[in-house]
Amino acid sequence: MADWGPVLIAVILFVVLTPGLLFQIPAGGRVVEFGNMQTSGASILVHAIIFFGLITIFTIAINLWNLFGIWFNWLLYRMPLDSLPTTAFLRTFVLANPSAMATSIARFSRRGVASNLIRRYFAAEAAVAVKTEAPKPKLTVSPSPDRVNWDYRGQRQIIPLGQWLPKVAVDAYVAPNVVLAGQVTVWDGSSVWNGAVLRGDLNKITLGFCSNVQERCVVHAAWSSPTGYCSLYGIKIMLDRNQEYAMFLSSIVEFSRLAHSLYDLIGFLILIILGLLSILKFSGLPAETLIDRYVTVGAYSLLRSCTIEPECIIGQHSILMEGSLVETRSILEAGSVVPPGRRIPSGELWGGNPARFITTLTNEETLEIPKLAVAINHLSGDYFSEFLPYSTVYLEVEKFKKSLGITV
Repeated sequence: MADWGPVLIAVILFVVLTPGLLFQIPAGGRVVEFGNMQTSGASILVHAIIFFGLITIFTIAINLWNLFGIWFNWLLYRMPLDSLPTTAFLRTFVLANPSAMATSIARFSRRGVASNLIRRYFAAEAAVAVKTEAPKPKLTVSPSPDRVNWDYRGQRQIIPLGQWLPKVAVDAYVAPNVVLAGQVTVWDGSSVWNGAVLRGDLNKITLGFCSNVQERCVVHAAWSSPTGYCSLYGIKIMLDRNQEYAMFLSSIVEFSRLAHSLYDLIGFLILIILGLLSILKFSGLPAETLIDRYVTVGAYSLLRSCTIEPECIIGQHSILMEGSLVETRSILEAGSVVPPGRRIPSGELWGGNPARFITTLTNEETLEIPKLAVAINHLSGDYFSEFLPYSTVYLEVEKFKKSLGITV
């Protein structure tokens, strides 16, 4: 219907503007009758020329108007709208009707008398105009210049300190980003997970058979602890763990009570001497950190100069201070804090800050403690199989050879 627009406009104007000319008979012309109307052949020829001339004029005018619209739309899309002296109506129309602009461009490229090059140009402009929004730029992440390649990172897994070298069993799993420094011993079947740090710079650290220290744990040891040598609390721990010495000392005390006051004084001195001698042989809890067999230490825990006996669970985010003792088959809840010198009795559940008694574990619950350690041991085997049985020193050798230009 749009292609017949110029023809219809020309017909309407021809009929409206030239009715008088159509029925005037020029002198000397041949008269031709059309019903009740008469006209000449020359008049019909002139009117036909006028008719087709009007059609041509309106066709050219409409094409020029379309060309002006194409140029105007192209100018709007090529330049910022704020820099053009256009009205808000024109801006809104162009932005809200990109498909109409594309249609007019495509129509002009089909109907115009331009060459193939111009048609391809306007067709490309129409395709660009259909896109309502520009494509989003792709985000590219480039490493910073100070980023160290992971293959040649400066972190060391095994750090010897003086004469002390960490000892790791053959079948123990130690994650690549774990740090073992100084007097550290990792026994068979145990595992140390990602990000953990075992600092044996001041005293010994021992991780027993089939035990595990999970992610981001810090295990440290102090020079001395409250339960070390010449400690009254160490005497109490020694008496609890050595009943024969306790019975011997109690008999001396009972005998001294029956004697004279002088004998009481002598008995007290004997008690102190025998206690000190027994401390030299059974010194209570040393300042080193001891994690016995089948122990699970939860993630983000902090252990310092403590003793954990076999088959225990230390909840994540727990803190065990100097001289603390966790006896066998005990459980600490997550987030527990054990103060210095605190003793967690066997078969009990403790938790809180500071740690307090919660309940006594049943026999079934205590049997599940070593099963957890064994399950983590099996899981560490899957990780262990993904790493090479040798260190990454060869990477440093390759780097050094490359710096020297050696290709062999």
